[in-house]
Amino acid sequence: ARAHSFRAHSLSSVMWAMGKLNLQPSKQFLNTWYEQFDRRVVQFNSQDLSNCIWAFGSLELAPSKQFLESWYNRFSSVELKGSGQALSNALWAFAKLELMPRDSFLDVWYSAAETEMQHASAQQLANTLWAFAKL
Repeated sequence: ARAHSFRAHSLSSVMWAMGKLNLQPSKQFLNTWYEQFDRRVVQFNSQDLSNCIWAFGSLELAPSKQFLESWYNRFSSVELKGSGQALSNALWAFAKLELMPRDSFLDVWYSAAETEMQHASAQQLANTLWAFAKL
């Protein structure tokens, strides 16, 4: 498949799989992926966004500034209901990357976490606590 035909979920899944398999993407792959992310960022839901940033964290690969800008903007506008895992994974990724998240991200995160983390699994809570300890 060609990257230009991928939808948001496919782009997210490809990056997640690379993180899961610990496959470092080439510069060419990343440039193409970033380009397609920017074109489809408005289609990404909270889980898709979380999967992307999780992959960067898992690979310990610093994302581009432009990607982070787009990612933060989209994260602040998506519905976060039912997304305890997305919240946990996103925070974990920032900690893994040793990136202090923006205050605007944390404001949205805290607001959503008030309700979503009440239903979090033990693993999600452990990941969240670890992330806060690292940050």
